[in-house]
Amino acid sequence: MIFQITDGFVETVTGQQLSDICCGMMQAGQYISCDGLVYDRIRQAISDHGSTSQKELLRHFQGFDVTVELRKYLTTHVLDQHTSVEDLRLLIQLPGKVVVENGPYEWPVYERIIEAYKHDRHFKNLFVLLGNAVKGGRLVSLHGGGCSTFPALIDQKEKGEYRHVSRWKLVALFDRDTDDSSSFDSQKNGLFRFFLGKDHASVCEGDIYTLSQRGYTWHMWYKRAIENYFSDEQYVAQGIDTSRFPMEAEKRDYFKIDAGSATGYGKNKLPLLAEGMGRAGFERGLKQFDIGGQKISEMQLFLLKLVKVV
Repeated sequence: MIFQITDGFVETVTGQQLSDICCGMMQAGQYISCDGLVYDRIRQAISDHGSTSQKELLRHFQGFDVTVELRKYLTTHVLDQHTSVEDLRLLIQLPGKVVVENGPYEWPVYERIIEAYKHDRHFKNLFVLLGNAVKGGRLVSLHGGGCSTFPALIDQKEKGEYRHVSRWKLVALFDRDTDDSSSFDSQKNGLFRFFLGKDHASVCEGDIYTLSQRGYTWHMWYKRAIENYFSDEQYVAQGIDTSRFPMEAEKRDYFKIDAGSATGYGKNKLPLLAEGMGRAGFERGLKQFDIGGQKISEMQLFLLKLVKVV
């Protein structure tokens, strides 16, 4: 995240508070945007009130250099005289959380994807930042136990530890669960109403496959489920029978892969399917989307959504 600190904010906090807040941002790997006068106030505050280690942190901090790319893809919070210091502390201290249907088995896959994309030629810096957030515990998973529970779970977080800041710290991810690319699941109406305020019949691709979502950030896989993003070879390598898998790409993308259709498969095998996969493997057969005039793959889009909450 980028915190744009204005003179109005500096005037409303004490030197000790300013020192603690800015050092918290630095420790959390955040970025600070400010003009020269505010920068001088921050340096003076840390000089007057910071510990030895905090002063050392300032000397090595590179986060005042906010590039155009960072400004385009990271979430920017403007801090002024109306900013709640308590809400700000939560934004700084709490980890971003990815709400997933089956955390124990899904999250290792997404960790692998993040690692595989750290050499992405278009978004390398952003995905390295994302990987560092995972390694530092600043981006973690939140087990939902099925996507139908997501609205209640997110509301619970908003009323609890993520009060007033959940929309900037939580991102939801779930399967599509349809037999084709042109329809949306009526059983997900609760989710669509929560995120979009409309039912499945009114949902369009532009509501989902964009970086300009209103309210919460969320993603629904374009293919049927995360299982459909792995090649037959990955399944065979784990001793899973793929003889019933369709040969046609479109049908394969929306084929329901479970223990009934793929002998030897169970959710516990999901993390194993990602083993040995690099960026090229994850990119195979992905839908491309036009985002701000640039063509990017679905996996790049998904990772850029995660970037928004770290």
